[in-house]
This record gives sequence, structure tokens and C-alpha cells, in this order.
Amino acid sequence: MKTFKITQKTFELNDDYIISQSKNAEIAYVIKGKFAFPPEWEMREGLGQGLAFKKVTSNLLKTRFKVFDNEKKAVALIEFPLMSLIKHFTLYMGNKKYNAQGGFSAWDFQCRDQEGREVFTVSKENTLSDRFTVDIQEQMPEDIALITAVAIDQKYFSQE
Repeated sequence: MKTFKITQKTFELNDDYIISQSKNAEIAYVIKGKFAFPPEWEMREGLGQGLAFKKVTSNLLKTRFKVFDNEKKAVALIEFPLMSLIKHFTLYMGNKKYNAQGGFSAWDFQCRDQEGREVFTVSKENTLSDRFTVDIQEQMPEDIALITAVAIDQKYFSQE
């Protein structure tokens, strides 16, 4: 299992996120928001100077997040309900479907495969800024799990 910390940069025009692996605290990835309509983000390795290797687009209501690789091929879809008392989402990757529930307060999400095995968790820390811990099992691509955590923040915690 790998553990990552995600922190949303404060006082930024765009929604930018810094992602570090917990064991060494080095920046592993950056997800940079683009001032676009509808919203977009790009995921880059390290400090974010290189080319984006994943692009994320959202609809205006932030109920659907599409993830594309650098060849513009759709690799994942994250869907949230428009309205629900219990916060949850569904993640689609190829022919695989994953479900997650965060409960009523939704500070913690557990994402499970179709057999009920936990593949990653997202836990929001109780701080003034948006900070999350993401624990990812080996079988889940870490970039998709981290992008999903950003989508959770955008849907349920970002104040716009």
C-alpha cells in the first residue's frame, strides 16, 4: 500500500494541488487547475514542470469528471450524484466499476471493487485548507486514485 498527502494550494486563482508520498515528503505530482469553462486540471510529475500525463475535465455541476491520457484517450470516468444525503461516487476504468461511500459527513471515503475489496481510501483532514490522505492498494493505479481524491474535493469541499 502507498500513502499520499494532497494539499490544495491556498490563495491561487486556479485550483492547484500538491501531492507528496508520505514516506519521503517529496513532491510526487502536481495537479494544476486551468481557468477554463468547464473546469479542467492537468496532472504532472514532480514539481509540475514537465508535460501533463493526465488531463481531467468536469461538467459545470461537477457530477462527471473525465480522465484522459496524454494521447487524449479516455481512461476513467468519475460520477457523483447531483443531490444525495449520503455522499458517494462511482469510478469507471475500462470494464471495471468501483463504488465508494463517504456517509453523511463524508470525511472518509472507501472505494471498493465489484468483489467488495477496498482499493483506496480518501480521508479529509480537519484543517482550514483542503488536505487529504490517500491510501492506495497495489492493484489500483495511483494517478487515478489521486485524481479521484481531487474530484471529491471539487465536488464536496471546494467553496465556489
